[in-house]
Amino acid sequence: MEKAEMTGRRFGMLTVISRVPYTQAVRSWKCLCDCGNEVIVSQDDLFWGSASNCGCKRDDDPGFRLEGNKYGRLTVIREVDPIFSPEETLESVWLCRCKCGRKVVVPRNKLLSGDTLSCGCTDTPDSSSSNQEMV
Repeated sequence: MEKAEMTGRRFGMLTVISRVPYTQAVRSWKCLCDCGNEVIVSQDDLFWGSASNCGCKRDDDPGFRLEGNKYGRLTVIREVDPIFSPEETLESVWLCRCKCGRKVVVPRNKLLSGDTLSCGCTDTPDSSSSNQEMV
């Protein structure tokens, strides 16, 4: 699909504003959500319906909220500002407290998949982890 054909198209609450440079061979578009936020979305996510808003509607989905949930040694405290993943997409991240007392920021998908179950205190003898924050 040509650039001119995508600009102005609507996908759910998103309106395509402009094309952004390729990231890892993925065609992506800057979109404006009805709530006023701008978000970068892959063309595939737009066409497959995986992205229909900037994330503003996730508060309406009780399954999205993770506060108080426990994942291994981690207890979710609150959501923090999203980060860009290596694929250049926005990723939901959550502040968690480990049983050892440290706080750590963990991507939502790592919590739900079970890939991250502690701050790293149980992974290595020296308890080092790149995303730890001593509190």
